[in-house]
Amino acid sequence: MITIYLIITIRRTIRRTIRRTIRTIKLFLAV
Repeated sequence: MITIYLIITIRRTIRRTIRRTIRTIKLFLAV
């Protein structure tokens, strides 16, 4: 049960990080 919760949390964190990175790259390319 704990491992499943950890996997879900890690996945969410990775998704957030990827989105933030894409946004930063887009802004950097726009400039």
